[in-house]
Amino acid sequence: MKYSLILVLSLFCLNISAQIETPVNWKAKVISNEDGTFDLVVDATVEKGWCFYSQHTGEDGPIPTSFEITTENIELIGDFKEMTEPKKGMDEMFGVEVIKFNKNAQFVQNFRTKGDKKIEGNVTFMTCDDKRCLPPVTVDFSAEF
Repeated sequence: MKYSLILVLSLFCLNISAQIETPVNWKAKVISNEDGTFDLVVDATVEKGWCFYSQHTGEDGPIPTSFEITTENIELIGDFKEMTEPKKGMDEMFGVEVIKFNKNAQFVQNFRTKGDKKIEGNVTFMTCDDKRCLPPVTVDFSAEF
C-alpha cells in the first residue's frame, strides 16, 4: 500500500512537470574584442507558432524582455542591443502595436571584467502563440571566457 501511494504521487508530480511549456530556449557565450572588452551574446530560439517580445515593447501591451547581469565584477558598457530585427505590428490579443521576435533573436551586451572569467545573469520574458500567453518567466544564463 505504501509503495502504491509513492508510485501514484510520483506519477502525479511527473505529469505536472511535463505540463510546463518552455517555447523559448536561451544560450549565452562570450566573445573577446580587440580593445580588451567582451561581448556577451545571448541567443534565443523560439518554437514554431510562438513569439516573445522586444525590450522596447510599449507599456500597454505584453511584458517586454529584460536582462539582468548578476556577476559583481563586471562593468557594463551601454545596454543590451537587439541584433535581430523584430517584427512590428498590431496585436489583436493586446489591442496595441507590439514588437516581437519569432523563430530566433540575438542580444549583445558589451562589458569589461575586473578579473572574473564567468558572467552570469538572467532574462525575463513573456511568450504567446495565436491563442494564449504564458506568464512571464525568468531564466538564468552563464558563460565562461
